[in-house]
Amino acid sequence: MDGSEIGVVMHPSLFLAPVLLSVAMAQGVSTTSEEKVGKPRYAAEARRHINRDPPEIFRAMLSINAAVRVTAMNTLFGSAPSESDPPEIPDASLRALQLDDDEDQEFIFTLHVRATSCVLVVDKGKDGWYVVGDLIYWKYHVPERAETILEVHHPFLLFRSITGGTGFTSTTVEIYRLWQGRLYKTAELPEDGFSVRDAIDPVETIGTNNRIVFRYADFSPWTAIEFRREETRSFEGEVGGKPARKPIVKRSCAGYEWVPATLSFDVTPRATRALCR
Repeated sequence: MDGSEIGVVMHPSLFLAPVLLSVAMAQGVSTTSEEKVGKPRYAAEARRHINRDPPEIFRAMLSINAAVRVTAMNTLFGSAPSESDPPEIPDASLRALQLDDDEDQEFIFTLHVRATSCVLVVDKGKDGWYVVGDLIYWKYHVPERAETILEVHHPFLLFRSITGGTGFTSTTVEIYRLWQGRLYKTAELPEDGFSVRDAIDPVETIGTNNRIVFRYADFSPWTAIEFRREETRSFEGEVGGKPARKPIVKRSCAGYEWVPATLSFDVTPRATRALCR
């Protein structure tokens, strides 16, 4: 996690307190004004206009009045439960930070409501506020990991998407960037998980435990990513109290550098040489 700015829970008795403000500084990463962007590799996330300021919405969502909460959630999400089945007061935080090169700060909502955790990114345009990113995580998969769904690595946002089912689970890291009022995915990398192959003998479990680290490198004015991958294949069954087959572990490393022309992170030989020593 990138510091302690994210996990702030606002109790309803504090809903008039100031919103947590945290201006993230570039710390060596170039500003958007220095970049020449061509055609982004990924399509922009959908966006929708909202007719209230983010702090005002946030305060209303924490109201003890159910009707006020429903109206606020309808404004933020575009839909909401009816007043006959209102959501409880959410476990929520609101963070203000600078993700692009305009004068207005952006806002990030992190909400845990019932079985769902979500992150909403809000940016101010010329004609008002817009939700530019709506990222959903079903926290019933791994409830204790709900607070780790978002990391901020200015000017990038790291979001964890977790899926699972019978015999498998997978965590995928999606990295986003705000550019000219739109939110773009810039990379998608597997982080961890496992799958069981029980149709073969012996039964095999394949586990992944990868490490994704943002790095600053001499070869580029922009940030880079060190991606270290580890895959372990383990097998059921014992002979004489010892595993019948030893686990097979494979490790690899790749370096990703920021490519403004496509608004994406790409594997390059020089990044791999510099980051995977």
